[in-house]
Amino acid sequence: MIYARNPCMFEQLPAFRAQLQPLSMCSRAASNSGSTQLQITTTQTAEGALVTLKKPLEQPSQYSSALQERVAAIQAKYAAAPAYSLVSDVFGNQYYVDNTARVQAQMQEELQAIDMAPVGRRLAKQSFRDYALELSHDGLELTVSSLSDGEQRALRFGSALSDFYVKACTVEDGRVAVLQIGVVLEKSAEKQDSLSALIDWAQQSAGNAVQEEQCPAIASCAAVNQQKKVQKRARAERAKHIEAEKAKRIEAEKAQRLEMERAQRIQQAKIERAQRIEAERAQRIQQAKIERAAAERLAAERLATQRAEHDRAMSARRNAELKRQRDIAETQAIEEQRARIQAMVAEQQARVQEQARLQAQAQAQAQEQQRQRTLQEQAAYQRQLVAEERALKQKRAMKEQHPTSAATTVTPPASPSPTRIAASPVVLEDVDDEETTRYNASVRRSSSPSRGYTPVVDDA
Repeated sequence: MIYARNPCMFEQLPAFRAQLQPLSMCSRAASNSGSTQLQITTTQTAEGALVTLKKPLEQPSQYSSALQERVAAIQAKYAAAPAYSLVSDVFGNQYYVDNTARVQAQMQEELQAIDMAPVGRRLAKQSFRDYALELSHDGLELTVSSLSDGEQRALRFGSALSDFYVKACTVEDGRVAVLQIGVVLEKSAEKQDSLSALIDWAQQSAGNAVQEEQCPAIASCAAVNQQKKVQKRARAERAKHIEAEKAKRIEAEKAQRLEMERAQRIQQAKIERAQRIEAERAQRIQQAKIERAAAERLAAERLATQRAEHDRAMSARRNAELKRQRDIAETQAIEEQRARIQAMVAEQQARVQEQARLQAQAQAQAQEQQRQRTLQEQAAYQRQLVAEERALKQKRAMKEQHPTSAATTVTPPASPSPTRIAASPVVLEDVDDEETTRYNASVRRSSSPSRGYTPVVDDA
């Protein structure tokens, strides 16, 4: 930007040898526009006016590229953040917590807080880098010119400008560079001051003097003296006005210098405040790092203590398990030994019982055999007795039938002899004998049919 420090700087007035044309008071003078892309709008404000210049960016993709770079940098920063964090409760237990939601929320907040104002300011300054603002010597016309765009436009506001400044320089919609210029108009409501009236009167007098010079007959010494007086008075008034304007300029420069100093103080205060905030932030970060290191060290100590306690508990548990297994093994060995002893005792008892059973069975068989033999002997003896008795009966019957026959004496043996009976069996007739019947009945009562005993002599 090229503009004077004080917009009230005036050029040297021309000599009063020619008639000056009066200035026009239109709102905007004729302009030489080499490009139709520049748009200029004027808005009335409390201090004067606001001039807005708009033109497309030279490279529209720069703004979006810068925005994408910042977004990519933020995403890369949060992509490298750990997905889980290790936290501890009041009991010292440690857990892994998922940080995805918190990281996403922080990333969204940082993406929404991206400040593209510096980028827009830089791109807008680059777009308006060769634009010049020039104020005319009378302060009524502000010229906007650019060599690269071929622009030269003169702006008028109906009154003199006391000051102008760059209010904003930014980018709209990522494609249009915007330059806002604040214009401060004079507070006086007078359209023409004494200097303007003096200039008009001087111009009129100069025109009259030229006319008088063209007419030699009218020229006289009085007119020349009058012209000199007028010129002297004009020079005095002009010098007085220049001194007043110089005093105004000095006051304006002083006020501007004070304003600049105040702005510098404000800027310095902002810088100091930013530095203080940055120092406090660095101190907080350092304190947070120290606290984090202490917390990590404490967590490591707690973790080591927990691991030692866990190892001791596991060792005690293993020892208890080994002791329990040994006890179980010993108990099992004792039970197995007891079972073997019981099995041996049971086997021995079984053998003893089997031997006793076999002995009892053998005794029973021997007794049965003895009884059978006794029964057989008794049966044989009974048959012998029956046979002898029958023989006696037959002999008695024969004697009764033949009394005269010679008697034959038969002497029975003193004791029964089974061998003799078996050697000479006696054929007996079937005679119903009461003694045989009684004997067979007694044998039936004393003997069991399940053992196979049968009467020795069947009762026919």
